[in-house]
Amino acid sequence: IATALDPASPGLAGATITSRDFTGGTAADTAHATAVADLIAGPGRLRDAHLYHAAAVGADGTAGVDDLMRAIAWLDESGVRLVNISLAGPYNKILDRGFQAAADRGITIVAAAGNDGRDAPPRYPAGFDFAALGISVPQKQSFYGAPWLAGLIGAGKIGGPTLMQACATGVR
Repeated sequence: IATALDPASPGLAGATITSRDFTGGTAADTAHATAVADLIAGPGRLRDAHLYHAAAVGADGTAGVDDLMRAIAWLDESGVRLVNISLAGPYNKILDRGFQAAADRGITIVAAAGNDGRDAPPRYPAGFDFAALGISVPQKQSFYGAPWLAGLIGAGKIGGPTLMQACATGVR
């Protein structure tokens, strides 16, 4: 779940991509989601991957709760059991309950930690107890996280497990 994605990107030539837009046609540009998809299924990575992509981030850089809920419902109906969410924001009760229900149905949610630093309050959906926190090293040309970063960003405040997440650093 992220911005729009360019399925014709050369790095994704070996992947099958099923995509759906939940923004009403106002999805943000394709750079970020395309870069993340390339990190997952690009050359030398997962071969013959089938990625499900849900565009929920609008051109203004925000994602509505209803768009996120429709996206997670579509992914669930499609049989997806591992969902990466490339966004972070303040607590939302509807998102909490909806994503908890998805987790109860067997969906693992890996969510971005946010970019607000170690003293920031928890960001969601990564802050939910049932979510896995995806972290990345915030350096140019750096794509995979390190366990020590969890402490630097205050992940001790976050209830779910910590995973290293593919990240398109510097791409929006």
